[in-house]
Amino acid sequence: MVHWPSSRRNGSAEIAWYAVTAATLLLIGGLIRFGPASALDAQGKPYNPFPPMTFVLLRGLALTGQIVGLSLLCSLLGGILVGIGRVSRYRVANFAASVYVETIRGVPLLVLLFMIYFGLNQFLPPGQKLSAFASAVLGLSICYSAFMGEAVRAGIEAIPPEEIEAGVLEGTTAQVFWHVILPRALRTVLPAVANEFIALLKDSSLVSILAITELTRAGQEFASSKFLYFETYTMVALIYLALTLALSRVVRQLEKSWAA
Repeated sequence: MVHWPSSRRNGSAEIAWYAVTAATLLLIGGLIRFGPASALDAQGKPYNPFPPMTFVLLRGLALTGQIVGLSLLCSLLGGILVGIGRVSRYRVANFAASVYVETIRGVPLLVLLFMIYFGLNQFLPPGQKLSAFASAVLGLSICYSAFMGEAVRAGIEAIPPEEIEAGVLEGTTAQVFWHVILPRALRTVLPAVANEFIALLKDSSLVSILAITELTRAGQEFASSKFLYFETYTMVALIYLALTLALSRVVRQLEKSWAA
């Protein structure tokens, strides 16, 4: 087996990231500024549809940011609790966390959103029904807490027992967990958690089925009203790509700072 130098791998990844990022930004800027006149206005004259399209999509992007931000925070906190339960020596906690992970990982996110918004609301009083926004955040958080929990579990189990034993000699169990186990586990699983963050960002497009005017739904409505499906969904895809590239850069910087 050939083992390539890590510097070569990192250098190739850096070049690829800059190349894809530059191409994405150039495409977005070029389409907005020099997009083809593929649409007709009310007077039947050709015009560039990308500037008004971008304005509509940016409004949807603001709502996407709120949904993703809240879901990321909730799923990370939930994932930590699930991960702790998965490695707990208490059988009840371990069993409950294991059942949760096995169940949620086997249910598609789209079905889970339907169960919460259309199904759960049937059993709630009229004044306490979950909104589409709350259902979207709840569904994404429940789903990705299971995946985050598995990542945290793997990080905790990867810690050498000697480090934990050394920490126990210096402090209480709670101090060892907060100052030794959890920071070390999160540092170890940061790449895996980052992949789940990116997957959550992309899966947030599924909440458009709940009639939430986030990025994907805003693009769908604009495309249907202007009959510009290819142009609109191309711009939506480029915006999602730009967001994932930015998130991957943030995670890479965190990895470097934690390593230092």
